[in-house]
Amino acid sequence: MKRILNVSYFSFVKLKNCYINDINKKITNGFIRNGYEVIDYSDRDVCRFLGFGRKNIIGFKRLQNHFVEFCKSCRPDAILLCHADTITPETLKRVKEELPNVKIMQYNIDAICPSLPNGLANAEKIKTKLDVVDATVVSTGDEKLLSQFKRENQYLGYIPNMVDRSLETHKMFEKESAKFDIIFGGTNGKRQFCGKPTLYMDIIELIKTSIDDVKLNVFGLNKKNKLEGPDYQGAYGESLIGLNLSAVNDNYLYSSDRMAHIMGNGLLCMVDKQTGFNDIFSEDEVCFYETPEDFAEKLKYYVENPQERMRVAKNGYEKYHKEMSEIMVTKYLADILFGQVNKDNYIWTKLVDMDNK
Repeated sequence: MKRILNVSYFSFVKLKNCYINDINKKITNGFIRNGYEVIDYSDRDVCRFLGFGRKNIIGFKRLQNHFVEFCKSCRPDAILLCHADTITPETLKRVKEELPNVKIMQYNIDAICPSLPNGLANAEKIKTKLDVVDATVVSTGDEKLLSQFKRENQYLGYIPNMVDRSLETHKMFEKESAKFDIIFGGTNGKRQFCGKPTLYMDIIELIKTSIDDVKLNVFGLNKKNKLEGPDYQGAYGESLIGLNLSAVNDNYLYSSDRMAHIMGNGLLCMVDKQTGFNDIFSEDEVCFYETPEDFAEKLKYYVENPQERMRVAKNGYEKYHKEMSEIMVTKYLADILFGQVNKDNYIWTKLVDMDNK
């Protein structure tokens, strides 16, 4: 079986988010469960180690040689790059000179929306490696935005945020009550809500004024109430409804991985209809809203009707774990790297097809 080198930030040194259900861990799990050998390489940690504990120019330069030698030593059949910005395109060219048959793919799960400063910067980072990779997959399904990464003889496509039963372990659709009715988190400031930039505190106020005695778990607004690692994962086992509110909610099929955490743990997921996820999920699997009034009305209904919330949440849980599990998504990635993608096998390839764009 093939050997995969998964290059990403695994947080072994700084310990920030060192144990959380990130996509890089799910990629490793999925490939292993599909029968592949996987080696994890934490690029930023190696950079710090080689830079005497700091991610500095010394560590950066040493990292390039270390990565080439590491690849020569383990001889991977494919290299996967997840936001591996410390590895330069020139270094990847050196790897290909040493291992001419190796396949290189970059997978990126951040926004590429040009209206966001970090979205624009993220898109530029993706572009830096387009001349040296064989495939690029991004967690945005907007074909116009994806087209900026199109190159001849390279695969370009969409990758969904996947779930993993070993990480998303709760089944909250089985519970009529819990410590919290609603959970949502993110940095303080504005998020796009029903087409308008809206302060988090205004959304919280809308919820509180719409539902009497609502039990809210809101985290991430400041350093004191951040949740990381097991605390973050455990919070989904104390909540019934999850608000999936990304920085942008009108880019086709884009969401932060929060959506996978919500639905993977069996919570009812509330999603802005502008995301286009209604092309994948029905109203019997996800609660879609279009206006603040629609949001408040539906949220109140599901808080007050636990049996309906449990039914819809269970349907969404089963659909997500069937169609977008770590096993299914990494099978898709393996098809890209070592075979041919049958677009009838995956729910998202029927919706996002860059072959003729």
